[in-house]
Amino acid sequence: MRRIRTPEEKVAKQLAEIVNDVSIDLDEVGIHLAINQPHISYLRLENVVEAAKEEKNDKRPRNFITE
Repeated sequence: MRRIRTPEEKVAKQLAEIVNDVSIDLDEVGIHLAINQPHISYLRLENVVEAAKEEKNDKRPRNFITE
């Protein structure tokens, strides 16, 4: 039986696919984000990065299923 993915898991997968595309210049993406998007977008992306850092540094084992 397949595990149902949460909306957050789906977005995380999409973000990973975007940033893993080596043909995309992430510096340019950052520049365009700063110019064209509201400040809240930057703050929310910053929040995602901080949460990822905390999770990577967390040494406790997780008890959830991964695919």
